[in-house]
Amino acid sequence: MKKLIWLLPVAAVLVGCAGARSTVYEGERVGRATQLPREEVQLDKPILMIKGSLPPEVKVEVLGEVRANQAFYGDTSRVYASMAAKARQIGADAVVQVKVKYRVAAFAWGAPSVAGVGVKIIDAGGVDIKKLEGEWR
Repeated sequence: MKKLIWLLPVAAVLVGCAGARSTVYEGERVGRATQLPREEVQLDKPILMIKGSLPPEVKVEVLGEVRANQAFYGDTSRVYASMAAKARQIGADAVVQVKVKYRVAAFAWGAPSVAGVGVKIIDAGGVDIKKLEGEWR
């Protein structure tokens, strides 16, 4: 019995670690992004959201992970709008590797959740960014 008692805290730690989230971009772990001061945020700036990566000739600065969740049922339009707002707050031009999931929330069994990596485009490398396939918000 005494041997099982020490096992409980170890199991609790392992279960807690299993829920830890991390986003990986180009082989590197990406942390949370730092918000810009309020006066520097461009509220009307269009943000490109793309499921994959930008073309390799486009040089970017990785700003950090961007996440948005919805607490109730619905389509992804609200969470994409929320993600775009969060991307503006960190100074991003685009959010790449966008993944959509549905999770259990307080008021829904299938609430949409999106996550991606916010990037600032340093050099477009001759690529017309506005013609890339993705969603602009």
